[in-house]
Amino acid sequence: MVVAQSSPNFSGTWFCTACEGFEEYLGALGVRDSVRKALLESGSKPTHIINHAGDVLEWSVDAPKSRVTSIQKIGVAVKSKNVHGDVIEVARWEGNTWVVDMKQGTQMQLIQRRWMEGKYMFHTIETVNPSSVTVKRTFTLDPPPLEGRLSGRQPQGVHMPSPSSAEQRPGDLSRALKTPEKPKPDFSGRWDAVSCEGFDEYLTASGLSAEVRTALVLKMSKPTHDITVRDPKTMEVKVKTGSGSMSSQQTIGETLVNTNDNIVVTKETARWEDTVWVVDVENVKSGLKSQQRRWISGDTMHYDVSTTGPQGLATVKRTFKRRINDQSSANENTQDEKAASSAAPKTSGRLPPPRVKMVVVEEEVFENERYMPMFGWSSSYLLPSDRRRWSTMEGRNSSDTFPEVKALPPGWQWDGDWMVDLQGAGKDGWLFAIDFDAYQRDTKSGKNKCTPLCYVRRRRWVRRRKCKATQQELEANGMAVMPDDEKAPLHISDTSPDRISWVSALLIALGVWLSNEHVSIQVTGSRRLLLQNVHLLWAVFWLLCGFFIGELMAKVNDNLLLDIIMKRI
Repeated sequence: MVVAQSSPNFSGTWFCTACEGFEEYLGALGVRDSVRKALLESGSKPTHIINHAGDVLEWSVDAPKSRVTSIQKIGVAVKSKNVHGDVIEVARWEGNTWVVDMKQGTQMQLIQRRWMEGKYMFHTIETVNPSSVTVKRTFTLDPPPLEGRLSGRQPQGVHMPSPSSAEQRPGDLSRALKTPEKPKPDFSGRWDAVSCEGFDEYLTASGLSAEVRTALVLKMSKPTHDITVRDPKTMEVKVKTGSGSMSSQQTIGETLVNTNDNIVVTKETARWEDTVWVVDVENVKSGLKSQQRRWISGDTMHYDVSTTGPQGLATVKRTFKRRINDQSSANENTQDEKAASSAAPKTSGRLPPPRVKMVVVEEEVFENERYMPMFGWSSSYLLPSDRRRWSTMEGRNSSDTFPEVKALPPGWQWDGDWMVDLQGAGKDGWLFAIDFDAYQRDTKSGKNKCTPLCYVRRRRWVRRRKCKATQQELEANGMAVMPDDEKAPLHISDTSPDRISWVSALLIALGVWLSNEHVSIQVTGSRRLLLQNVHLLWAVFWLLCGFFIGELMAKVNDNLLLDIIMKRI
């Protein structure tokens, strides 16, 4: 047995010289006798045309009546369909053997193995379900005799090697066999999501509460994607959801930095993978990675977001339909922009303009009030342990002055005025609770109706801001600098830095922009309970005072009455 020192290179045109177990293989698949006989005569000894480079292998099976081309990459799932449904193929190295596992649903169906011994290449196909049958073929780079080649179909686009070129290197031949590049799909237009799978599981893996998950599923499970393709290497995507919108421009080979409240959260790099637009996303702090894949099948656009986090693999799968007449308008806009750019004067020696990233963020400020018996609702009755009148969702940056809570960052401008969020709330947007701790980390926590046990209330004010800054300006404004450890991290449901960074990356990939202004007031439980119920203590105190004063006055009245009666007697 020959022990290889490195991974083999399978590139070349391989001619099958021997085949074992093919008839049993067809029988296990349930092929009829008449069809089986024809396949034995024509397909038992095919020709394999392989272009192999590292972890990517492209091969074509060339038989007298058919040709099938497949591209396999280590660790990447390739999806296809047959008469029985969806098929998933995943390639892997097993020593120096190239192995491909094929699954039908959740069951393993076939296992292919390819390895080399000397000048021979061996290829086996083993059926796992419903029964185990193995086909073994032997291949060589040497062509069969001339009469054998004339009786069959010669490989398309391949010149048979002459005796003088018998020593031609496989790598040279693979370059000659390189297939033409497939045309890239046009994603331009407005796409509406029609289906979404795995979104709730995606959010569950991030550790979000059931209430938050429900709100996000309602608002963000089926977004709208406005896509403009500038050129084969540049694409602008605008994602619109029920909670806001996000716009980004992706360019092949360039890194896009995503920021959240002036903090770099993720870096994105786009690339083409055949006809699939792939975006690799890396979380700056935790190092966790995720991937976005976008492709078109017929009149449907598929968009998958997958990542591996603390609780395993999570994947969101969406399908989109293009709005009618939107593609033509998008193409017209693109053509007008191209015409304008071509008509503009060109100056040699000048650098291209810096990249511009458009970001729209929805800011929120909460107004807080407390109830005082016999006096009503007011921010003046807030206790020392409470947040002030204006604060963020969890009480940070609380202030009695509104502008101090949300100042406009440099490089941003407001888009509209402050408005009360009335969705799911009561009159004038108020939500009620027994105390501020009862509000969970959700904008819609609380009751929309006041009950006798409600002593605090809050309402949400929202306003959008937008930014259009170059990468240099973002860095100059501190948007490309990670915060110090002393700064408060983003809290969602877990204080683990990895979990926090991972969840932030997940939600930004889906178009969720979160605020990282979350802190808590350090007050002991007994003191907090005492302070929050001080008005009840005052009420009890005055009731006791009234009782004792009443008793005292009753005794005084009794003494006076007794004195009057004694005088009359």
